Amino acid sequence: MDMPYQIETVNGKDAVDICKQMREEGEGVFIPVMLGPPSVLEGIMRDFATCDESVESIIERAKDIDIQAILNERIQSAESEYEGVELGAWPDDAQPDNWLMGNLDIVKRCYLDSVVICKVPTPNCWEVPAYFKLGDWNESPAPAVHVAAQRYWFERYDARIITLRDLDTLEFTVGRPPVERDAAIELAWQQFALCPDVVNQGVGSIHSLAASLKSGSTWYLWWD
Repeated sequence: MDMPYQIETVNGKDAVDICKQMREEGEGVFIPVMLGPPSVLEGIMRDFATCDESVESIIERAKDIDIQAILNERIQSAESEYEGVELGAWPDDAQPDNWLMGNLDIVKRCYLDSVVICKVPTPNCWEVPAYFKLGDWNESPAPAVHVAAQRYWFERYDARIITLRDLDTLEFTVGRPPVERDAAIELAWQQFALCPDVVNQGVGSIHSLAASLKSGSTWYLWWD
């Protein structure tokens, strides 16, 4: 089974800049997304084969989802579902996230030799999860929920997917990040509701996550 969408393989060091340039060139036609090294393509193809729902069906179902209601429900049930949530103190050395890792070898702490960039055939960045049938395993929500959440965050924060790696990691560029602490905390709760691992197996507390989101130009979500 071949990748159904157009791809280009580029040098890892230049992948972020190339992806951003492609975004400008493809506006209104396609969304460029870094997938990681070429070795990830086999897993993506395998996951495509396990989901029978069409891209069009996922996108249509997403339109009927009240994503704010879903996020609020998940937040309210956090204590029982996730065995408590660490609020934490606001970190004294808080720094906004302004970096991307979709072109990095995290283990070797260097650039990947090569990175695959996929030209997802949609003008709408929030529809990218539908094209990869993203989610519906463990804590990762169903593809239609991903689509609804990405649309909500795009409209509110100008958040656009730039990395979809191993079908368990998303990175975003953010054009209108929250600049007030309370707004950042609200967003942190929403991201925790969609992706509890970002706190429970990541930064450790809601306030630590909020501190990275406040004025941050990038987001990182990861599901175990």
